[in-house]
Amino acid sequence: MARKRLWLISTIVTIFLSGCQIVAQPAAHETAVANALQTEVIESYLVDHLGVPAWDGKVFCSYAILYAEQVSEGYVYLWALCLQQHLEEDGLVVGAGISVPVALRVQEENGNWGIVGYLVPQDGTFFGADVRKIFPKSAWDQILPGNNREINQKNELVQRLEKAIEMQAKSYYGL
Repeated sequence: MARKRLWLISTIVTIFLSGCQIVAQPAAHETAVANALQTEVIESYLVDHLGVPAWDGKVFCSYAILYAEQVSEGYVYLWALCLQQHLEEDGLVVGAGISVPVALRVQEENGNWGIVGYLVPQDGTFFGADVRKIFPKSAWDQILPGNNREINQKNELVQRLEKAIEMQAKSYYGL
């Protein structure tokens, strides 16, 4: 049972990584899972559960996997960025947003994978303690950078997610 669970989790990781522009071809036995949970499903889930619409506009989300090889017990760990975009005469305007680490709870039922819940750390003084409770130790440096290299990596990650959201918004608004 544990081996099957580990195989299923590694299959999900492969799917998530392929959705993040990393070339990964699923094996034939992974096809059913690959078809069940796509990048769009994850982004839609994030929009519905993390997006913060503050005024007219549309919320777009993008994400990156945090050390996916550390996925365990049905969780996939990622960094999510959700931004509201509004079209004005001068172009796209960014509204409310959230940039946060997320632990997505995934579950397979009758051969179909789905997201069944999520965890995010609380704001403020609880943030660090919650990160250590929710996420594997190997992801802590990505979430709580402790030196300039780690800070730069986190900033570059968020910038890539911002560009992905900008592309989504331009496509949505026909720009």
